[in-house]
Order: sequence, then C-alpha cells, then structure tokens
Amino acid sequence: QIIPKSFAEKHFQKAKTKIRLKNIEGKEWEVNYTINGGNFVFVGGWTRFVRDNKLKIGNVCIFELIGEKVLQVHISDD
Repeated sequence: QIIPKSFAEKHFQKAKTKIRLKNIEGKEWEVNYTINGGNFVFVGGWTRFVRDNKLKIGNVCIFELIGEKVLQVHISDD
C-alpha cells in the first residue's frame, strides 16, 4: 500500500518503522512502514490487514492519524 509522500514525510520517520492500524471495532494490526524505490509503503502485516477486513477492489479506506504511529482506518464499500 503506497502512502502519500507529503503525509509520510510529515508524520512518519524516514526509516523502517512499525505502524498500528485500527478498524472501527477497535481491532489492531501492526504493519511495517518503509521506503521502497522512492515510494512510502506499508509492507509486512498489510496483507493480513486486507484479509482480516475482507477488503476487495472498490473498497475505500480512509486513514485517520489518531496517535503517534497509529492510524484509524475507515472502510467503505462505496
């Protein structure tokens, strides 16, 4: 999952780190954040988040920063 550069540079470190993602039920996933080929991306843990939340093409995810290295993820089918 690619993260917008302006957001990543403002809120995350410029090196590999762990980020927590929370869904609206309060369940959490730890994902790795890194820079790959000039892109800011979630890697390890992202696939599990997608699978556990049954994400599919067409879903919209809105990531809300709610703490240091913590993102609330709002998922919509619209």
